[in-house]
Amino acid sequence: MWNSICALIKDVQSARFNTVSTIRHMFDSFRINKLNKSMDLKIHFGCGKDYKVGWVNLDLGKGADYWVDVRNPLKIKTEKVSYIYSSHMIEHLEHHELLFHLQECFRLLKGGGVLRIGIPDFEMLIKGYGNAEVLNRYKNVVSGSTFQIPDEDICYMDLLNRAFYEFGQHKIVINFEKIKKLLTLVGFKSEHIEVVEFDASIDMLERKNATFYVQAIK
Repeated sequence: MWNSICALIKDVQSARFNTVSTIRHMFDSFRINKLNKSMDLKIHFGCGKDYKVGWVNLDLGKGADYWVDVRNPLKIKTEKVSYIYSSHMIEHLEHHELLFHLQECFRLLKGGGVLRIGIPDFEMLIKGYGNAEVLNRYKNVVSGSTFQIPDEDICYMDLLNRAFYEFGQHKIVINFEKIKKLLTLVGFKSEHIEVVEFDASIDMLERKNATFYVQAIK
């Protein structure tokens, strides 16, 4: 009975969130129209607290320039953007939602425009399964009250559970092979897609060791 009630509450909360996000997205779409007057745009999707000056910062929150739900179309003209960036955002989308988002990115970019994506390094965690050094390095992300497990009892599987599921917020596990296939599917040429190094001028330092970065040029 209790599980059914919890599931119902979760469904109601999800429906409310989706409704509010769609309405806010529609409202801010009218405000975004003014960006079409700009000669050059740089877009930061899922900015969170990482507000970038000189960029158009988009997210589902108050810290962004515009409230944008990437599951919906963005009212910016085709080939209007020179640079698109996101970090630890695309794994929060279902497969079909991610494909739509990448299609929008391709549409928005000018020829020669850059798409840079920071993605949690799931493959590194999988390959390091059972490695005590890796566990100790990232133990803090599952410590304390997060899983209600004493620090000394945290095991590698707890680390994988946190990375893969993020308490129900992560929807897809991605490695370079997967993201490259999706990027080529929406129009990017295979030879223009590559893994790139951490860049302190744009990437968040605290995510450096747990992230791989992909760059695609249109």
